[in-house]
Amino acid sequence: MNNFKRIRILIFLVFTSLFLFKTRDFDETSASLIDISNLHRILSLVILLFLSIQYNLTLRIVKNNNLVLKFYGIYIVTGFLSTVLFSDIILLSFWKLIEILSVSLAILYINKLCYINFEYFEYVFRLMVNYLKLIIIVSLVGLIIFPNVALQPPSQYQEAFLPYMIYGSILRINPNTMGLIAALIFIYSFLDYSISKKKLTNGLWILILVFVMVFAQSRTTLLALSLVYLIYVFKSKIISNFFKIFTTTVVFVLIYFNVNLLTKYIGRGYEIDHLSKLSGRLDWWNYAYGVYLDSSLTERLVGLGFNTANRNLLSQLDAGTASSLHSDYIDSLISSGVIGFSMIIFCFLTVIFNIYKKRSLLKYDSLFVKLSLMTILMFTRSFSGTTISFHNFFLICFLVLSIGIINYPFKNNSILNPIN
Repeated sequence: MNNFKRIRILIFLVFTSLFLFKTRDFDETSASLIDISNLHRILSLVILLFLSIQYNLTLRIVKNNNLVLKFYGIYIVTGFLSTVLFSDIILLSFWKLIEILSVSLAILYINKLCYINFEYFEYVFRLMVNYLKLIIIVSLVGLIIFPNVALQPPSQYQEAFLPYMIYGSILRINPNTMGLIAALIFIYSFLDYSISKKKLTNGLWILILVFVMVFAQSRTTLLALSLVYLIYVFKSKIISNFFKIFTTTVVFVLIYFNVNLLTKYIGRGYEIDHLSKLSGRLDWWNYAYGVYLDSSLTERLVGLGFNTANRNLLSQLDAGTASSLHSDYIDSLISSGVIGFSMIIFCFLTVIFNIYKKRSLLKYDSLFVKLSLMTILMFTRSFSGTTISFHNFFLICFLVLSIGIINYPFKNNSILNPIN
């Protein structure tokens, strides 16, 4: 079996393990880890773990040059200690560790291939984007077939300008997740459009993605996307100055003449005080941090129970079906202590440092620009949403992007070695 086919199998299994057809709250999950609705996920991850180990053994002589994977490995080990010492639902914690271990081992194998030949990365990156596009397409089909399920009021709103949010009705996806997926593809499509690649197709995707982002109402994602755009405008020389000035002017004019509408849209009818608390997230974080400070020294070091302590806190806070504390840093601090918390920070800083080290590529190299902007987008989102601390769509995206940025040929774009 050739390496491209192995990559296709691994990425297929990762995304299949993320496809939800039914959401379950913490009590349901605790009562029964295996359910007919998640059987495909369990099978996918078991096969993924087995194949990832097998494939890695075929490339034992290739070193792991990716510091992100090393830091994330320490995060997993810390999660194991947290599970053994403090988890009150050990099977659930172990399963959550198997999820991220399986994905990490799959990425380790792909990283080894990319170290040998960067062409493998270009292949896996396109594959990842295509899966993200598939998720958007399925969500839009669900919107057409089940509009009453796909369009629902926000969980918190009063006299909102847009009193509906888009949800995944076939694949169960919340608006925040859908908004970030749409934003990642938007960066990819916008850059392709700006350098005259398939303008009609990319233009159509841009319109679809704007629609999805508007109805997803993920305000953190929209803010992060604005930041990413500013970085792109000031650093990149891929597109003409005219295009930069034109798009920037259009955006500012639209904002200027629609300030009131934008305020209503962002606030969902609430006063600024509600937004300053990040729609209640700040109260969650303060409570979680208080529990962390009251814990023992060992718990502070390795966590209070991997992926169970945070869910117990959410149950105490009556947070409904929320499965995380909506922050990689608070979630990791509670689940894996200060050691795991530090590893999550090191993962992001490692990639950002590599972007900075190769920053000259931001001026002319469109692929490196895509990777960098998508990474910065997820880093910004990590402060108020789960991104890499647990198994979700963005863990695989971030790890794939880290492969590209760390292994990116700096001196030129030539392929390092021919594929056998």
